[in-house]
Amino acid sequence: MLKVADVNITRKLTLSDSAGVSGILGPNAFIINHKLFDINYIEYKVPIGNTEIWEITSSSIFGHPFHIHDVEFNIISINGAAPDPALAGWKDVVFIPGRNGGGPGNPGTPSVVKFIAKFEDYADALHPFMYHCHISLHEDEGMMGQFVVVGSPTDVDDKNKDAFLFSVYPNPTSNKLFIHFSDPSQSAYYIKIIDVLGRGK
Repeated sequence: MLKVADVNITRKLTLSDSAGVSGILGPNAFIINHKLFDINYIEYKVPIGNTEIWEITSSSIFGHPFHIHDVEFNIISINGAAPDPALAGWKDVVFIPGRNGGGPGNPGTPSVVKFIAKFEDYADALHPFMYHCHISLHEDEGMMGQFVVVGSPTDVDDKNKDAFLFSVYPNPTSNKLFIHFSDPSQSAYYIKIIDVLGRGK
């Protein structure tokens, strides 16, 4: 379980409905942070290694199962109360209830859910992570956003490393990988192989 004492930042998100939006299938658009999903927009830049609280406030008349890519999280509270035992442990979806009460002339009280997560996988703007409502219609109607996880993908300081000319084969490989240096006097004490997203194999 993650510890609140280790949190670097609390991010506050909103879920809401919006009527009269053109280009959608139903009578309502479902939106996060007061905007429809835009494939070219990155909402958050999360420093790699951050432990964060995401606080989601919903004024929607609907409940929304909120899903986030990349991480599993621990639920801290739902409308100020500790989660039921069934909601303890690691999750990647949490149900955000619709607003409480309400009626003609009374918007009711927003619902608030908090969870804590640690972001340890790198993602850039070419391959961002997503968060969205897990109801397909709501997601398609705009209730989705993107974030990246930025910073050095490894803890290795490469500033003073000598450049070596070498070849790696076979590529691709399924088990053994050979490294051949052009100068026989050259060698490498430690090699870490990562993919284009900075993830170790």
